[in-house]
Amino acid sequence: MDFKHFSHPHNLSFHQIPQGTDAHCFGCNFPAVGTVFMCWQCQFFLHHQCFLATRSLNHPTHPPHPLSLLPSPTYPCGSFFCNSCNLPGTAFSYSCAHCEFDLHLHCASLPQPTTTTTHIPNQYAYTPQISTTHQSLHINNSPSPIMGPTPSHKKTPPPQPQGVKHFTHNHPLNLTDIRQVDLITCSGCEKKLSGLVYSCSQSNNCKFYLHQQCFGLPPEINHESHPNHSLTLLCSPPYKQDNAFTCNACLSNGSAFSYHCSACNFDLHVDCAFLPETVRNGNHNHPLTLFYSFPYNKTGYKEGEVIFGCDVCAKSVDIDYWFYYCTQCDYGTHLECVNAKAPPKEELSEDLLAAALIEMQRLELQSTLNAINNAARLNRLRVEAGAGI
Repeated sequence: MDFKHFSHPHNLSFHQIPQGTDAHCFGCNFPAVGTVFMCWQCQFFLHHQCFLATRSLNHPTHPPHPLSLLPSPTYPCGSFFCNSCNLPGTAFSYSCAHCEFDLHLHCASLPQPTTTTTHIPNQYAYTPQISTTHQSLHINNSPSPIMGPTPSHKKTPPPQPQGVKHFTHNHPLNLTDIRQVDLITCSGCEKKLSGLVYSCSQSNNCKFYLHQQCFGLPPEINHESHPNHSLTLLCSPPYKQDNAFTCNACLSNGSAFSYHCSACNFDLHVDCAFLPETVRNGNHNHPLTLFYSFPYNKTGYKEGEVIFGCDVCAKSVDIDYWFYYCTQCDYGTHLECVNAKAPPKEELSEDLLAAALIEMQRLELQSTLNAINNAARLNRLRVEAGAGI
């Protein structure tokens, strides 16, 4: 018997998928194991529970508006952030058309605790609401082997997803509680780890770790700073000899995940790729807007002339560096200074001004070195392309 689902153009049939099959449900992104709906032509899988998820619901965490079931994110980046677990998603979501409020399928089905609880999405807790429009289907309603009882929010923590795959790594990953904050860094963003993170199941031989946020990064994005081409998520720098990249946002180097344009050799740290477009800080009355380039005509300035200074640290800002800026007041900050507290004006002594001059000279030198390195990389790429490497 064939069935139709609004998320897919072809008919779906009901199949039993054995354990160990490399298949994931297009509804919740968890492994497609057990009885699932499937399109053979497209290798499209849906858990029975995801197939029967109601198209609209009223959720207690968002009482003003109903939430609609969407088959894919509607945001330009191709992903959404769940308002329950604060983790990204790329599959089905319950979304509000008015408020940019989104929930994973499994988070929408979790029971609401009486006290504040941090929910970690897991493959055992998912029991979505059933739409009455599908009640005429007479199918074996036994849960898939990956599904289990809903946790009761007692002291015993729910089981966490184990053996999940990430496209940047060869081995399965397990969700692990990391306590040694100073000893382990994320293989995606290179920042320190703590709490629940994904670690390689071959941890004795493979030191691969990911924040949950880094695990959920979309494989491709469109970014306003680089409108002509999409950016692809890479697990390591594409430059063979350097084994590093220079971020076009903050101008610092990286050696882990990056969003990359192969046509332009344009690179972004994963953190820089998702900087908020506007922020408010305690030092200024107006919201600050993220600028991807210097807001004024560069040709009006002589080389080496001081043209812009950070109003928090009083140091110069490279004109090729992204920064937060208020055009109304000519107030701006470095990316890393936007949330810092500015010192009182009387503390901006001669020593600080001298330090600002030194920093300006350092930035100018760094900008020159970056230009030389980028030119060298382009030459090497041309040579490799000509040699057919």
